[in-house]
Amino acid sequence: MALSTAQEIIEIADKFAECADSMQERTLMALNNDEIARDQASALFQDQLLFRTHINKMYIQSGNLVVEGVQAAQSELSGVVDQAKDKLKRVNQIAKYVDLVSDVIVFASSIYARKPDLIISSFNEVKNDLDNID
Repeated sequence: MALSTAQEIIEIADKFAECADSMQERTLMALNNDEIARDQASALFQDQLLFRTHINKMYIQSGNLVVEGVQAAQSELSGVVDQAKDKLKRVNQIAKYVDLVSDVIVFASSIYARKPDLIISSFNEVKNDLDNID
């Protein structure tokens, strides 16, 4: 089962940190290419700041964030976050980008909340987003 050790929490936090970098890169590109307005970019940067805060808390509190009952393998969770990192860099449709950003942040937040059912549902939401991005 996933997220059952402090090391697994740190590993997923590392993956989320890579996603945060991809989010920042793509948001800057969208802003520079006039794909989004400045206020939209500002909102996305605020979301990314909150996301990085959750990631930092995962590192600091990894021992306290161990979750029991997550019915998925660690490799599945990490794999989806890796796929999200790659898709975040190259998704062309801004609406799909924003949706994926939001769902990845909810996924990370669900781990921080230590709620197995929410972890699985948010994991599935990210997987669904990835399936719907060309």
